[in-house]
Amino acid sequence: MRTFLITYLTYGNNSPYPIKLISSSLSILLRILLLAVLLLLLLLLPILLLFVLLLLLLS
Repeated sequence: MRTFLITYLTYGNNSPYPIKLISSSLSILLRILLLAVLLLLLLLLPILLLFVLLLLLLS
């Protein structure tokens, strides 16, 4: 499933998997949403780690 997502993000509608059900505009929106979610996760991870470290230090 992960490789499918990666190839879908990189190739889009030209990916080796048969993605003919999704229209091009919808797939572009989905790709943008996925990238935004990934970026948010990357930004939130260090903040969460710092928060956990602070909780451990204060306890």
